[in-house]
Amino acid sequence: MTNEQQTQESPLKIVTIAEIKANARIEGDAEDKLIESKGEAAETAVLNLIDRTYEDIIAEFGRIPAPIHEAVLMYANHLYEHRGLLNPTALYNIPYSIDAMLKPYIRY
Repeated sequence: MTNEQQTQESPLKIVTIAEIKANARIEGDAEDKLIESKGEAAETAVLNLIDRTYEDIIAEFGRIPAPIHEAVLMYANHLYEHRGLLNPTALYNIPYSIDAMLKPYIRY
């Protein structure tokens, strides 16, 4: 699936389902809707963390910078692996590597 096809069929803008699956070492298509949902949540969370929109990032950098792309992949994988009930403390914990990659892009 090309990025153009995914844009038409998927709400994902920063990563593709195929990228999430490759990053998480997921084979098969049985959980594609779940993976798409985790990807969409990860994209939204990352954009909220840096207080930017997709369009803002493209306007400023001309593309999605690699650290933002990688942070979305890592966050989607984190959400996929921890999809059960979480205690309130765990719910708000962001893996440190994601936080470290995003700090330079936070709009203050």
